[in-house]
Amino acid sequence: MSSNSDSAWKEEQRVNNQKIADLQLGDSFEKVRSLMGTPRFNEAFEKEGKAVQVIFYRTMHKHSDGETTKDECTALIFNGGELVGFGDKAYSRL
Repeated sequence: MSSNSDSAWKEEQRVNNQKIADLQLGDSFEKVRSLMGTPRFNEAFEKEGKAVQVIFYRTMHKHSDGETTKDECTALIFNGGELVGFGDKAYSRL
């Protein structure tokens, strides 16, 4: 039998995966945050004069330690406030 906390992260992953599947490149940061809610992690830096922001949402389970780590999340990458990529491949290209 699953505990409530076990059910909570499974539901979070399921919902986040569904929402990410509906995202389109070019979506605004505001639109994505409105749809997805508060990210688990957030990174920001400047590249070639544009603000780059990466937000992470839990989408998979790897460690049974009670903590969410970045390797259990999907990265959403924004350049100049616009979604330009998501996932491991896009994040590794930064």
